[in-house]
Amino acid sequence: MTVLSRRRFLSGAAGAAVLATGASRVAAGMYDIHTPARVFQNVEGQAIHGFDAVAYFIDQRPVHGLPAFKTKWNGAVWQFASLANRTAFESNPYAFAPRYGGYCAFGLADQKRLFPSNPNRWSIVSGQLYLNFDEHTRASWVATPGPLVSAGDAAWAALAPTLS
Repeated sequence: MTVLSRRRFLSGAAGAAVLATGASRVAAGMYDIHTPARVFQNVEGQAIHGFDAVAYFIDQRPVHGLPAFKTKWNGAVWQFASLANRTAFESNPYAFAPRYGGYCAFGLADQKRLFPSNPNRWSIVSGQLYLNFDEHTRASWVATPGPLVSAGDAAWAALAPTLS
């Protein structure tokens, strides 16, 4: 596995984010920053690389989901560790899905671009799940989350409607 430096990551040498199919459309000229326009997916079409989005809140750690407990939402396959977690997600996916479509929160806030994320580099800020590319970008994210959330929200609101 190749480890990328922060400079390479932020310069974009880490590569373009994998852009998935399936999109939420802009309604009435406004875009809800909680709604992913495109969900970051792995090559199997799984959101969060098959990790359980609800587990970050319940277990306070990343937990692999199981194919037996999957659902499709917003163009991606979401897997869960239990039927209860899948049911909770299906009842309110916006409460559990990572912000910014699961792309790297720091990269969006700092660079106004989409970068892939790592489900093991996460944080919950004000009740919302955020994913980051690596431990360095996660540390930068959690050091000053308030201004970065504001910057990320603004960048996502501008970028998301252009995604298809």
